[in-house]
Amino acid sequence: MLSRMYLGAHYLTDVLAGGLLGLVFAYGFYLLFTKVKDKTLTYRIIMISVAVIVVATYVYYLFTTSHAQTGVTDARYIYDGLSGLFKMSGAMFGFFAGTAFEKAKVKFTQHKVFWKNLLRFVFGVAIVMGVRYLLKAVFGLIVDEDSLVDGAVMNATLMLLLDMLRYMGMVFIGIGLYPLLFKSVRI
Repeated sequence: MLSRMYLGAHYLTDVLAGGLLGLVFAYGFYLLFTKVKDKTLTYRIIMISVAVIVVATYVYYLFTTSHAQTGVTDARYIYDGLSGLFKMSGAMFGFFAGTAFEKAKVKFTQHKVFWKNLLRFVFGVAIVMGVRYLLKAVFGLIVDEDSLVDGAVMNATLMLLLDMLRYMGMVFIGIGLYPLLFKSVRI
């Protein structure tokens, strides 16, 4: 919070409003998830809502980012403005898919042995970060930030979608596939 204000990225009112919004959403989701028995429908509603928000925000950016004189869309502005939304949406989709996969196929249980849990955590972080950087390198071969020039809306869109896919993959692997690995090797 302080770093955002120190760097001049946000005012105190921005940070307080964001914190308050975060608390309201967290408490609302807490209430929702403690009251609902079958969370599948809730997850679907959240995923559809997030998808609608992502598409609506993307369309809004498309219509508000063209230069007044040339009419050319600023691809860098679109990517920079939406990359966080697309990454976090991908992480949410990965969370819901990973949770469903883990519940249906893995049914992972925690050990009470501290060193085993620590080992799982360290390897899990390493694997997820490895996947993150590997996918970034692979996706960078398809489209990279140097291609975000004025008018290159398709490049910005493709980068946003690949970022979403990368974060979705990272979280899905961390929540769904990674526990399956430990279950199969019995660590």
